[in-house]
Amino acid sequence: MMNVLTTSDLSADGTPRLRTAAENEDQEEFLIASFADVQIHIATPEENDDENECMAEELPWNAATGALFVTTKRILWVGDRAALRVGYGWEMSHVTLHAISRDPAAFAKPCLYCQIGDDDMTEVRFVPSDEKLLSELFAAFSKSAEMNPDDEDDEEGDAMDDGWIYDEDEVENGARAAQIAAHLDSVLHIAPGVAPPPEAGQFDDADEDDELL
Repeated sequence: MMNVLTTSDLSADGTPRLRTAAENEDQEEFLIASFADVQIHIATPEENDDENECMAEELPWNAATGALFVTTKRILWVGDRAALRVGYGWEMSHVTLHAISRDPAAFAKPCLYCQIGDDDMTEVRFVPSDEKLLSELFAAFSKSAEMNPDDEDDEEGDAMDDGWIYDEDEVENGARAAQIAAHLDSVLHIAPGVAPPPEAGQFDDADEDDELL
């Protein structure tokens, strides 16, 4: 989900206000890295609605230049020009993909490509003025992502124990097979004093020896 930043979200020096422990201890954040002169390109499924058209007038979505801030909790972008709506923010836990893209067929400029959200996915491209900064952008995003695993990763972790992933159906089928094997062992036993039937070919060698005598 994309949050629109306003002037109330900025500190006196124009940088985003970071969350503090006093506001919410679990949401306290710290700055990992910041980058100046970064263009932003956003594409969402709702580009044509009235609210977004108004937002685009306040802060153009495409090719707007600003400063990018990567924190331990969020991705924040603040535009260079003064406006009521000054930028955008995303929770890092909602960033499902980030990757460096240099394919001109996909986008005209080298950028850090991001997919944000699940149902209503937003595609965001961050284009630094210096292409060499792409690796630093990627590293900052990766560091923050490691600190904010999504809910699916947590659920997968709960299903693991000592490095093993258990499938409930396989466990149930295995237990059923063990019960059947135990039952067969109990009913197919040999009564005391009764010799077991000879195995096929058991006395073949003995017959051959008799013929040689």
